[in-house]
Amino acid sequence: MTVRDVDFDGGTITTDAGLFLLREVDRKLDLIRRIDQAIPDPRDQRYVTHKQREMPTSRIYDRTLRLRARASDVGLWYSQAPQIC
Repeated sequence: MTVRDVDFDGGTITTDAGLFLLREVDRKLDLIRRIDQAIPDPRDQRYVTHKQREMPTSRIYDRTLRLRARASDVGLWYSQAPQIC
């Protein structure tokens, strides 16, 4: 008989896997880029730190995280998804 070690640790799991689905949908439909192109950027580019495209991306992903956290009563501090996306 062979003896095996079993680990039931489970590892780090994100409760916000919906972000991965959202990212893939955006990649297929190219929505965030299209939103970015539809909105003019009046800022003086010499003083711009963040590209305009980052703003709708941040808002959309943040909104998704908040809705998910509210629905499941899970704090956002545990999620690994924003670091991966």
